[in-house]
Amino acid sequence: MTKHPHMIRCICQGIVALDTTDRTTELMNIIQNTTLGAIFLLITTCVLSAKENTGDRRKNSPTLENSNIEAKTISVVRTTHYHATDPDADTDTKADKTSTCIPISTVRKQGVDLAATNREIIPSGSLIIMRGLNGYERILLSADIGKDVTEGKAAKQLALAQKKGRRSPEYNAPVIDVYAKGLDHEWVYSVTILTYRGPSFKDMKLAEKIRHIHTMKDLYYANKTQLLASR
Repeated sequence: MTKHPHMIRCICQGIVALDTTDRTTELMNIIQNTTLGAIFLLITTCVLSAKENTGDRRKNSPTLENSNIEAKTISVVRTTHYHATDPDADTDTKADKTSTCIPISTVRKQGVDLAATNREIIPSGSLIIMRGLNGYERILLSADIGKDVTEGKAAKQLALAQKKGRRSPEYNAPVIDVYAKGLDHEWVYSVTILTYRGPSFKDMKLAEKIRHIHTMKDLYYANKTQLLASR
């Protein structure tokens, strides 16, 4: 009430002006009308404040035009998987290590999955968005590498097995090796890549890498509509 002295004055004036017999009834009417006015004022203020905050967030949202990120769509990729519990897992994977010196567990704690990629096609630090049936979406960070991934071995083998031919998009598709347990190997079509073109991701300090991951995620969500429309 201290923030609305005019309301107190209105109530007091009403009390003085009323006859004794009608004072209680009229006082309740004054209080009710004053309270409704205060509630309306409060709601209006909250709505206006929310609109202003939304506008500020839109102004401050990261944009692809103002970043060192290039958005592109790859028509088809071949996915494989690896995991620390695999019988043929290498020493680094078992030790929670990646080729970019960020722990596997740290990547996953940021709400993204880890992927090994061919750095010539998908540089380390890039974000990969794969979509499946029923709107399923998987977001991965390119932060590892492997010889078979670089050579695209799994894509070539599967394409030939399916008689797609050496000139098919599948035969020449890049391989994305996802850190996951029991993921089905498959073709994934229309994959969105936020290609990172900045300073070496590997050379960043750990705290910088974590900030980078969240910056990339914010960039994706801020431009998601635009990216989906351009697929």
